[in-house]
Amino acid sequence: MSHSTFHPAGLVVAALALLFLLPDTARAQQSCDALTPSGGDDAPTLNACLANTGRATLGEGVFRLSRPLVFPRAPGVRLSGAGASTVLRPTYTCGQSSPFVLSGQYQPIITVTRAPGAVLRDFRLNLQELRRDCGHKGAYAIMVDKSDDVQVLNLRLRGSQFGAPDYTSGWANGGGLQFTNSARGLIRGNDIRDVGFTADPGTASAGKNGIAIENSASTRIDSNVVERVSFQVSVSNFSPAFGFTGDSSGTSVTGNTLVGAANINCPDCSPGRAIKLQACGRTDVQDELPLRNLVVRNNDARDFGGANGQQGGSGLDLVCGVQYGTFENNRLIGAGTAEFAGQVRSSFQSLVNPSHHNTLNFNTFTSGRGRPGCDGSCVDVNFNVDAPDQIGLRRGVAGTNVANSFRPGSSSCGDYSHAFFNYPAGQVFVNRGQNLLLAAAGMRPGSSTVFRFKRQDGSQVAAFTSQSANGNCVVNEQLFGINAAQFAPGRYNLFAEYSDGSSNGVFISNDPIGTVDVR
Repeated sequence: MSHSTFHPAGLVVAALALLFLLPDTARAQQSCDALTPSGGDDAPTLNACLANTGRATLGEGVFRLSRPLVFPRAPGVRLSGAGASTVLRPTYTCGQSSPFVLSGQYQPIITVTRAPGAVLRDFRLNLQELRRDCGHKGAYAIMVDKSDDVQVLNLRLRGSQFGAPDYTSGWANGGGLQFTNSARGLIRGNDIRDVGFTADPGTASAGKNGIAIENSASTRIDSNVVERVSFQVSVSNFSPAFGFTGDSSGTSVTGNTLVGAANINCPDCSPGRAIKLQACGRTDVQDELPLRNLVVRNNDARDFGGANGQQGGSGLDLVCGVQYGTFENNRLIGAGTAEFAGQVRSSFQSLVNPSHHNTLNFNTFTSGRGRPGCDGSCVDVNFNVDAPDQIGLRRGVAGTNVANSFRPGSSSCGDYSHAFFNYPAGQVFVNRGQNLLLAAAGMRPGSSTVFRFKRQDGSQVAAFTSQSANGNCVVNEQLFGINAAQFAPGRYNLFAEYSDGSSNGVFISNDPIGTVDVR
């Protein structure tokens, strides 16, 4: 019978030998799963972990950074901490040469470019040493660019709080999170405070937001806190001529607590807005895609408005190109300097991109009207001259919303602009040879409505131009015959184009009014 002898010391030696034979990447993976502060500059180690293993898992303590963290161009990279006790702290002294400053402008602290599926979660970013009074222009603390499906979860971004004993002006003119050309992002459970409440040196308004979504489809902004920030949340579509390739349509902003900076009263403080939605900006060509099908629901916004006792700012601002969105159960209570709590526009120093057919219900709009800091021009809801009435909220008509003052105080039409069709009585289809009833309301008196029937591939089958709208903004019912020579059995999308009656006649095109079932 053979016998074996157990030698524990020999096993230890063998294990140590095996450890030293592991490839560098294997050892790096082990250390990158449990990083602790070195007491010096931690940026090289963190960047190496991100680049070599695709992850950096941080323990408790303060990790000091002499340079930005840059995600590699690879999928699924993760930077995570242990919660608020994990602190990333960029280090900088005014006047020194630093990777955090380029050509007089601060650079993002964390950059995620072409890194789909990246995750940043559970750490605190302390921005106190990146001071506005160093004279540099601001940047976003975290920039996500051309990276789909990125998640930013449970972060704590902190600038320096004005009025606190240790105030430094850190990141006072910088922003929080920026997503550009990055679809389906998730921004949830973050707490962003004391950033972006001042203008850049030499300017009059803050240029960075707490959360900025730019040409990034179906982003979810949920259950975040943005506090003492002039512009808390913005969702935008900008021009492809400037490198913007995506479309922020389908984005949702839900359950956020948004606190403005109107009551900070600091030198160079900026006026601001709680939720700013914009799809315009050029005066030479209108090529910004409209913002469609946004959902803005259950947000609590307050203290937005003008700075240092001057009236200005707004709560929910549909600046331009906002279409077919849903806005429900939002509470917008401005500071005493808030010029508007809700505002609807179709342009801003740009060509017109109409904001239309948004549904607003059960929202509360309260401006600074009647309080010190606001004169008689402050109103709860303002419609610019180029803004159509919306569904549920019109000039002078609050509907299910709470609003006590409007500008203008009444509408020239009795309804928002919309075209529609009806099938023959008792049917939910139309047979070839039968008539379809076409009509419209809320149209500019004296103008016609054009109905366009299109196949599913977008090609046009037929068009019909209505009679002119009457003095009550109504296009009376007219019959349109479904010609068998033009229409094969099938489903056709029906669109309308017309001049809005409640505004200054802003033109609305390609308004989808339904699908027609032809048999």
